[in-house]
Order: sequence, then C-alpha cells, then structure tokens
Amino acid sequence: MSALELVKHRLPPLWDGYQVTWSPFESSTRVRICRPSRAQQQRMCPCGSTSAPLTAHGVRQPKPGETMESVTERTLRRSGRVILQSVTVPAWPVIDLYAFRCPSCGVDEVWDIRTDEWWTLDETDYGPGGSSRPLERQWSGGLFDLLPAEDTPDPDTTPRPT
Repeated sequence: MSALELVKHRLPPLWDGYQVTWSPFESSTRVRICRPSRAQQQRMCPCGSTSAPLTAHGVRQPKPGETMESVTERTLRRSGRVILQSVTVPAWPVIDLYAFRCPSCGVDEVWDIRTDEWWTLDETDYGPGGSSRPLERQWSGGLFDLLPAEDTPDPDTTPRPT
C-alpha cells in the first residue's frame, strides 16, 4: 500500500480550522423504517455501489479560549418566578461530523450537521491542514463580480475606451 493510500484511509485531522477526533469506521446496517427520500436515494457513491457505507463520527474540538452562550433558568425563592439568564461558558467538544466511506471504491463523504452540508473529500483534504471550505470570491461592487470566474475579463488585456 502506498503512502498516499495510507493517508487516504485516515480522515481529515482538521475541519474548517477545528481539530477533529474521528471514531474508527464501522459497518453500518441498512435499517429502513420508511421509504428513503429522493435526496437520500440520490446520495449514492459515484461508483454505483449498492453496499452499505462504512460510517465514522467526528468530534470537533473547540479552539483554545473559545466560548459560547448558554441560557440558564433560575427560580427566585420568594416569588417563585423563573428568570432566564444568558451566561458565557467555555465551549465543549461536539459530535457534528459524520463520515461515510464506500467499501467498494473508498470514496469518503462527510456530512456536517452544523451546516447540513455534504462534502466529497479529495486528496487535498487528507493532508495535515485538513479540510476547509473553498474560498468564495468577494463582491467588490462591480458588474464583473457577478460573472463566473472564467468569464471575468482580465483588466490588463481589456481595451479601455478613449
């Protein structure tokens, strides 16, 4: 097995800059209580495999010093009134990534439940930098920002009116 294949069988150590601890892959069972939705039917491996995928979950670790807002309930003794109080607390690890590996071809897909997005991993996701969201172009207010990148004229070669 080549070094790339060994790295390919691990999952990204980072996800959008957050360190992730992955569980080992396990066989998933195909238990269906009701008919799968159209979106679930379309979530099939590109190789056309009908085998159940292997599954793993990822625990996203908070960044050092990261906090989150939490709402606590407090009951006043004398009046019995309930007060909701917003408190800043240290962030804690959360299981919010689920990986699915095709047992036939080895393609990995990750479902980020925080954003409800599906990602098909490629070679760049398996390195030490992990996986990160593709950069989106910033809109500078110009008309050409609305065009796809390949249609945007090069300012150095675009003729200027005289």
